[in-house]
Amino acid sequence: MNKWQSVEAQQGLNRVGLVLVLVCGAISINNYLDVRLLARTSRVTTGTVVDTSCSNHGHIDYAYSVNSTPYQGTGVAPACGLTGCSRTLVGEVVRVTYSSANPGLAICARLENEQINATNSIIAIAVFAVGLGFGFYRYLRS
Repeated sequence: MNKWQSVEAQQGLNRVGLVLVLVCGAISINNYLDVRLLARTSRVTTGTVVDTSCSNHGHIDYAYSVNSTPYQGTGVAPACGLTGCSRTLVGEVVRVTYSSANPGLAICARLENEQINATNSIIAIAVFAVGLGFGFYRYLRS
């Protein structure tokens, strides 16, 4: 425990850290499970760009259909194989990978990249949890 912090302040930080690990962990695990489902049941189709938001990290919205049912998704222009958001036009074609078990679950980025990102998120949360556990240990030992 930092000698400049009161016990109450340290307990508050521990609680905030625990909540942060739980929330981020739940989000990361959900994302990991979605990517796993996508990898097991992936199908490929084409979609079209319906909107761009270059000021929002180059996000694009795209539309695609599966068995005549329309769906929409979002992605980042360069990850979706486009040259850049500012040069992306509404109506451009993107490659969409969707889940045959849940067609609303789709990405326009490469599936391999999404798998790596999901795994890295889980690892980062685990490392943070270990650090938090060490903090609790030090707190309890003092």
